[in-house]
Amino acid sequence: MDFIRKAQNRVIQTGHSFGEYITPTLKESAFEEKGVLTPEEFVAAGDQLIRTSPTWQWAAGDAKRNRPYLPADKQVRLD
Repeated sequence: MDFIRKAQNRVIQTGHSFGEYITPTLKESAFEEKGVLTPEEFVAAGDQLIRTSPTWQWAAGDAKRNRPYLPADKQVRLD
């Protein structure tokens, strides 16, 4: 069973990686039309969440999985 779960996770991770590869990083906001954020909007929304809910915080995350379009110290939000 563990082998099957690992295989499923690998397929999902590969799909996500491919999706990121073919989808360009947004330069202009498309939130109203498509519901997606630019990196700047993502960081601003995360900052707002952290200001209003002290249980959340930014973290650097795993260096090998960091995205170049996000600040190094704001890769993930933790609850």
